[in-house]
Amino acid sequence: MSARISVVRRSTVSFRPRTTSSRSRPSALSAPLGRPASSCSHTTRSTRNRSTSSRLAPGSGTTTAVARLAWTLGQQGRLTEADAELRTVLELRRALFGGEHHDTLAARERLAWVTGLRGRPAEAERELAAAVVAVRTRLLGPDYPSTVNSTVLLARVIARRGRRDEALALLADVHRRQAHLLGADHPHTLETRGLLDGGL
Repeated sequence: MSARISVVRRSTVSFRPRTTSSRSRPSALSAPLGRPASSCSHTTRSTRNRSTSSRLAPGSGTTTAVARLAWTLGQQGRLTEADAELRTVLELRRALFGGEHHDTLAARERLAWVTGLRGRPAEAERELAAAVVAVRTRLLGPDYPSTVNSTVLLARVIARRGRRDEALALLADVHRRQAHLLGADHPHTLETRGLLDGGL
């Protein structure tokens, strides 16, 4: 499993900020589906209609719809609304899949990131460290791609709290393991190196 270490570029509905992209910033959310801004209002309307009408009979499709809505709201800077929708996603996924399912942990991770963007980085750090990184490390190992992504995100939140040296040390550990397992010239290793060189 350790050979699978990487910092994955998510191109799905995962609502995860691009943790290893030098273009990403803690002050903004990256669009996983690559939708142009002009489509946001349509997505908001259609997805809100689907998610709202489906909440009495939740299913995996419903959680995806609500997660898409949360992404769109986040892109628009409507973080309070994004927070509310993500809490709906988390509640549904806990009921459907349990607390340690991959999709449930993904929802917790996204909600933690939005919590940080809303000015509560201490709460975001606690959620990421205790509820996401720790659980993924226990279930999947420290080198699993989603665990690595969560660790990089945690480093960025720690940096936002003013503990830059601690954040860089955490990120440097990820980079060392990537270089050993993937090689120094692997794209994921280079992306992490870029975050280190840029000070996160």
